[in-house]
Amino acid sequence: MIRYLWSHRSKPSRRGKWLKCWLKRAYHFPRLIVLSWRVASLRWNNATVEEPVAIAPLITNGPCSRLSVGKNSSLGRIELHLHESICIGRHVVISDGCRLLTASHNIHSRQWEQVARPIQIDDWAWIATGAMILPGVHVGRAAVVAAGAVVSKNVPAAAIVAGNPARVIGQRRATELDFNPIESNALFEAWLNDALKS
Repeated sequence: MIRYLWSHRSKPSRRGKWLKCWLKRAYHFPRLIVLSWRVASLRWNNATVEEPVAIAPLITNGPCSRLSVGKNSSLGRIELHLHESICIGRHVVISDGCRLLTASHNIHSRQWEQVARPIQIDDWAWIATGAMILPGVHVGRAAVVAAGAVVSKNVPAAAIVAGNPARVIGQRRATELDFNPIESNALFEAWLNDALKS
């Protein structure tokens, strides 16, 4: 992560911006080390993680080898139940308090056996605070899952879903998106943004 940020760092030319940039980098460097360690730990446990990503402390249940996270994605403090694979695309935002569950139990069976199905979240999707994604759900490209929604069915591309159970309540106006979720993260802002806010 640090190598990526160093090679892609912005290089302000004005002395004031240069100083502000490096002060901000120094201030956030300890947290950047912790983030880099978190990403490295996921990789050592066989998760597939592209760089750069912003990943808060996760609660994982199951082998990390079933987790895949695309670059420029931002994962808050979330729970990942990895009884099956969870594939998170690029430029995805999953806010704090979300739970992604890949398994449940067969309530019609006498043995009440576990039934596991993968979760797929496509590029540019946003899963808002406290949402729950249930087994087998595919969240389409640029879709939005509202805060607190419980998603049990696939979400079409660019759809906005809300409620329990989640239902389509609208469509995103822009389906071709051009933003980088991690650039608004303070750890990355001083490294990647060409023009820092004054």
